[in-house]
Amino acid sequence: MIGFVILSHNNPAQLRRLIRTLNAAYDDPPIACHHDFSQSTPLINDLGTNVRFVDSFVRTGWGRWSLVVGFLRALRLLYTHANPNWFVLLSAADYPIKAADEVERALRVANVDAFLDLQPVRGNFSNRHQGDRDPNLGHHNNVALATRRYMHARVALPFARLDESCDILTDIPDFASAPKRTFRIPLASPLSPFNKNYLCYVGSQWFTGNRRTANILLHPTVEDIKLRRFYSFRWLGDESFVHTILGNRNDIMIARNPHRYTRWNKIAAHPLPITTDDLPNLYRSTAHFARKFAQDDPVLDRLDIHLGIAGHPQ
Repeated sequence: MIGFVILSHNNPAQLRRLIRTLNAAYDDPPIACHHDFSQSTPLINDLGTNVRFVDSFVRTGWGRWSLVVGFLRALRLLYTHANPNWFVLLSAADYPIKAADEVERALRVANVDAFLDLQPVRGNFSNRHQGDRDPNLGHHNNVALATRRYMHARVALPFARLDESCDILTDIPDFASAPKRTFRIPLASPLSPFNKNYLCYVGSQWFTGNRRTANILLHPTVEDIKLRRFYSFRWLGDESFVHTILGNRNDIMIARNPHRYTRWNKIAAHPLPITTDDLPNLYRSTAHFARKFAQDDPVLDRLDIHLGIAGHPQ
């Protein structure tokens, strides 16, 4: 059995369509969704008893630590009410591109515990990390950027703007509440959890894992808790947190291909929208899911035909 974890915040109609498609394709699988209800309010009452939403949601934003918090809360919700052999992490802008029986067959015969884009910031791969990284996964192999982002020390200094009417002798800025600018220092952070036995890994945050993987993420070690504290004040922790935890485990096997189709250009920070022009590549791809799709793009109807669920009410 495959379960799904979905992170969403806007476009309620797009979220509903994805859930209904998963219900049709996977015969009402267990689904746990973390939705940021402060940004939009989807209609959720008629999606099925197999679908659950995290009650204690957090406000999310691109690159923020709250994305990891939301994922872990939804993963815990999924495994509290179900016990799927595998789970798939999706955003509301994702969509299946392979039939469910094909995905289930591939996972059933897999000799790994996770399909995860994985790149060590420093050091080498172990024999537990199988295969080559998918070159279509974009910017996540920028090791120099990852070093600055996750390993270098940072100093946050407050600054205050004084207008011409200020008396610099009597008008003392409130530095405690003043906005701050962050400066990176090209030295290892003294708070860093990384060492020769606990390496930093990075990659795309969208992945597939089995029950053992879920258990590892839901029962952190002392090192994992240190990593959580360290990354809670860092940008884009969602592109390294899970990777570092799983990459450092000796008791699981990881395939470096997460089976996600994306399309990038050389300078984009986000994948390009998928359209009907991409259909030949989607059909040839070995990926199970693709991203990102615009809401109600005609390519979704074409994929429904390809998946054999055309005519299912959305």
